[in-house]
Amino acid sequence: MVQWRCFQCHEDMAETIVELEFSGVEGSAEGIKCPKCEVKYLLEDIVINKVFPAEAELSYK
Repeated sequence: MVQWRCFQCHEDMAETIVELEFSGVEGSAEGIKCPKCEVKYLLEDIVINKVFPAEAELSYK
């Protein structure tokens, strides 16, 4: 994994699980988090390959 740095704190980001919610359905995905300010992000490949397809499936129903 590429080492990401927080744009606010300039700390190295750590791998974590990010809790998600869409249309009342909760889930989680792999992401990164700043250990100092605790801001969380999803990486592009996770969004494209997991989040977008899940959102499309939920929107279809």
